[in-house]
Amino acid sequence: MERHPESEWGGLPELRHACAAFAQENGYRFWALEGEHPADDAGLAFHAQLTLMRKEGREPQGTLIDCFTQVNPVAVRLSRLAPLWLPFGCQDSLDFLRGMVSQLPREKPVLFAPVPSFAGTFDTVVLTDWLAALAGFDVHCPGLNVRHYPAHLGVLVRFAPALRAWCAAHPVPLRSHLTPDELNRLAGELATFPT
Repeated sequence: MERHPESEWGGLPELRHACAAFAQENGYRFWALEGEHPADDAGLAFHAQLTLMRKEGREPQGTLIDCFTQVNPVAVRLSRLAPLWLPFGCQDSLDFLRGMVSQLPREKPVLFAPVPSFAGTFDTVVLTDWLAALAGFDVHCPGLNVRHYPAHLGVLVRFAPALRAWCAAHPVPLRSHLTPDELNRLAGELATFPT
């Protein structure tokens, strides 16, 4: 029996070696950011965007919590939203959200976009549990008919237009970028990415 990374979220060691070799051959620096769980990447992205906002001396207008493929990184930059991506609509993601909720901007709206899974598996989180984790926040679910979650197929086509409308009504773009050195330093500061 061989041990390999989980097939959907992981990468084989050979990929890292190939990327490192390519970088060295072409004069690029190479850093590998490794985490134990896909949510580690989400935590880094959240803190990276907050760092950018602080560089500009501005606070986020709210939080965009999206899930799996129900994601829109453009909205984060168009309307200065703190992004919190959830790997899936399962218990692991709910636990991650609960651990991050204290870091979300208070007194600001939360745009929550759970992905419809059409699954009734043992770890599918019901909407009331998601909303309980966000108690005290002004939560909006763009394009979602909450009565039909997790089986609301319409949200797959309604999410983007609803989010686009929210961004058009709240246009405060994020203009700065992190350098690779800044991102690498931030990753080193976060407990999820030990150096």
